[in-house]
Amino acid sequence: MKSQTFIQLIKIGFLGLVLAGLLLAQSNPIPVASLRGVNFSCAALLDREQGDRKGIDDEPADWLPRSFRLMAESGINTARVGYYWESYEKNPARFLAALREIAALSAKHQVRVIFTFFQWETTSFWDFKPRGGGFPSRLMKAYPNKGTRDETQSPFYEDLWNNAITQDGKTVWQLILDLQLKVVEQVDGMATVFGYEILNEPHILDYAQFEKLGAFHTFLAAGLRARTGKTLFFDMSYPTGPLKSGRDRTPENEIKIVPKGIGNLIYAPHLYAAPVGNNWGSQQLSLFKAVAAGWGLPLLMGEFGVGLTEKRRMSEYPFQNDVDAFLDGFRGAGFLGGVYWCWGLNPYMPEGLRVINGSYEFSPVFQYLLKRWASR
Repeated sequence: MKSQTFIQLIKIGFLGLVLAGLLLAQSNPIPVASLRGVNFSCAALLDREQGDRKGIDDEPADWLPRSFRLMAESGINTARVGYYWESYEKNPARFLAALREIAALSAKHQVRVIFTFFQWETTSFWDFKPRGGGFPSRLMKAYPNKGTRDETQSPFYEDLWNNAITQDGKTVWQLILDLQLKVVEQVDGMATVFGYEILNEPHILDYAQFEKLGAFHTFLAAGLRARTGKTLFFDMSYPTGPLKSGRDRTPENEIKIVPKGIGNLIYAPHLYAAPVGNNWGSQQLSLFKAVAAGWGLPLLMGEFGVGLTEKRRMSEYPFQNDVDAFLDGFRGAGFLGGVYWCWGLNPYMPEGLRVINGSYEFSPVFQYLLKRWASR
């Protein structure tokens, strides 16, 4: 029965893609075809309550205006801008001012922006390496460090997906929506604000949580849609702990996470394995395409990157082949485009993912990517 339902969803995919394309054309002044994007890091939005401040204190004073000018001059037409809840808690005035400045710069330089409710490794409250960021300590104090990251995060995500956390008389889903609506209130009037992403890389640690994540996505999307007509984005599931992305992120599971009954959506998964032949990267592209077609949704690669490491240096690795494989794969799978990771100064970032440095010099990988984008 599940497979029959999925096949029926695939059959209506083409009509849904056409309708979604019409909605996008009406709601965005910049054409979405050949989207060329970067993930953009802003210290005021990604500051953490705990841990070191490397990459935060390194941000130049002219980081925002100069970055957006360079994006426009380089042919970048979209920036995905992440923000941590804990950054808002740490300094609300600074956080909100940064949102307004980014929105104004996006309009000035005609670079579309997507504001993303971000987490990476959940929170800085947990003292694991690498230290994460996202959810604030006032929420996480009920989930102290245990022996391992998996043991620590499991009860939190179980309660998060069950909407079982309450503070100040509000459920955690409502608290998240309240913050996202604050973001909307600050920036929604700018035509170059492309839209809002519900949650970056939501962790799934149990098969029942796929459907619960879908309920979470639906609640947040409905609350946002009541206040904005902008495009809403949602990420792929992120199976972790006892689950594995390559095994458990299947079309049948992934289809459960789609927000229900909401228009003008884009599915924006991530990929860090260049799709070559029938490798894992190619298999993931096929999965993403199937999920999007099943619900009639446009596809955007919300993050991608060439994951070079100290053991695999640029001087020894033909990264051009990976960049070519990504772009050819996106085009073949019908993606609107891709958003490269990352325009930021995080010193821990692998070499191939570092777009720019503090002197505003582009990396060789990003220079090649820009050249390929310009030739299309």
